[in-house]
Amino acid sequence: MPRVSYYIVRRKGKDNDRAYVIVHSRVTDSEAYAEYRQRLQGMKEAFGGKTLGQGDIVEVIGGETPSGHHRIIVTEFPTVEEAQEWRTALQNSS
Repeated sequence: MPRVSYYIVRRKGKDNDRAYVIVHSRVTDSEAYAEYRQRLQGMKEAFGGKTLGQGDIVEVIGGETPSGHHRIIVTEFPTVEEAQEWRTALQNSS
């Protein structure tokens, strides 16, 4: 399994029901990562998650990524509660 760091954020203001999960990962085994991504996709869909973007980090404009992490996935969930339920399910499946 890849090394993963993630956090859940919510926008302030009018559209504040939605939550966004930002995942940073370090891939050392591309085959294991492909399996991990498949599992994540199914779990995201089960909790209403939709991938907004993913790929290699080419340039960090501001701030820092976790040490050695070079891939990013941004997922939108309908509510903070669904994002937290997804996180709990993900932790329990590891």
